[in-house]
Amino acid sequence: MEALAVWSPAPRLNVTKVERENSRWLVVISGRERACCLLCGVQSRSRHSFYVWTLGDLSAQGIPVTIRVRVGRWRCRNERCDRHIFPERFPGLAGPSARQTDRLAEIVRLFGHGAGGRPSGRLMVRLGMRVSDSTILRRVKHHAEAVELATFEWVDWFNHRRLLEPIGNIPPAEAEARYYEHLNELPMAA
Repeated sequence: MEALAVWSPAPRLNVTKVERENSRWLVVISGRERACCLLCGVQSRSRHSFYVWTLGDLSAQGIPVTIRVRVGRWRCRNERCDRHIFPERFPGLAGPSARQTDRLAEIVRLFGHGAGGRPSGRLMVRLGMRVSDSTILRRVKHHAEAVELATFEWVDWFNHRRLLEPIGNIPPAEAEARYYEHLNELPMAA
């Protein structure tokens, strides 16, 4: 069982089987014995059903790795909760409805920033990670939008909310407004 833990793509996952299947490695992970409702947070042991979730992961020595997760659907036993059935989540492995693990998605993004779509796609195929050039560019674009938003938030803070000691512990935008107000109050020469 310790050997299976080495193959775990994220912490606290129960790896039940690792096998070589044709030209890839298959890592099988089973769900937990209980899960918390995504809406109300109440823990449930009442399983509704299962489904299989297939993810691509980083390659092992140039051989593609596929992760097959047996995900449980659970019943929420809280009568006041609007969600009666909810799926199990695997933080650190992948987001909801993802087809790649978080760590593969990060590598794809980094390759995309470094080399672009098609060159990264060709290189990743040689490394055993089959990803299309469109997917690589989509990841880069998504990350660029997040960086843009963070930059706008920082500029807003820098100009409107940070306090500057040399001008009396007020934000720069307020100091600028006072300056122009003061200019308007000065008498005009005739």
